[in-house]
Amino acid sequence: MKTAVAAYENQEYCMENLLRNRPVHMGCGTVCGGDGDQFMLQDETGLFSAGQAFSCLVRPEPGDRVLFAREAGSQCHILAILERDVSPDATLRFRGNVCLEAKEGRVGVVAQEGIDLASAADIDLVSPRLGVTTLEGDISMDSASVTGNALTTRIRRIRVFADTLDTVADRLSHRVKNWFRFIEELDQLQAGQLIHLIRKTLSMRSHHAVITAKEDVKIDGERIHMG
Repeated sequence: MKTAVAAYENQEYCMENLLRNRPVHMGCGTVCGGDGDQFMLQDETGLFSAGQAFSCLVRPEPGDRVLFAREAGSQCHILAILERDVSPDATLRFRGNVCLEAKEGRVGVVAQEGIDLASAADIDLVSPRLGVTTLEGDISMDSASVTGNALTTRIRRIRVFADTLDTVADRLSHRVKNWFRFIEELDQLQAGQLIHLIRKTLSMRSHHAVITAKEDVKIDGERIHMG
């Protein structure tokens, strides 16, 4: 019995000695402010400086209740944010490149009030298929370039406003029911050959009309009225 009591007392003494001389101290404190990557914490001992641990992704804000670890002879670090009473907003801040990888699944980003993407450099999207579904969309860019093999659009109405519109193609075909063109000044056509096939009536009206040919001018019809 005395041997058991002595062993227990010795174990308790060793544990107390270990806790007394441990190199790392952990505790809870309140964030009072921050400048860059350094923050001021306050606990029962007073004010002290602490940095943000690499694994603590959420940036601390003033008023947060945090868990910190302080190693002997080293800087204190904030390990986690325990409570935030001021605002539920959170900021994830990284110093270097960040990669989200799902080797056998999908990555989803869901938000109730919107998603913002902003970058000071390029934004690249690489995928076998890209699908976009929205009720309304706005795209504003200084210049754009689209390269592909095929493009198919199904739109009920298209309106184009441009100062200059240039189209270069080997073959251009239009199939429409009605075509209306309103040109205020000049309409010029330059072609190697021009063929018009009209099934019913061809009507041309102008204030002045000039037809000039270097060789023959032929008018053929059952009846020709001139004048």
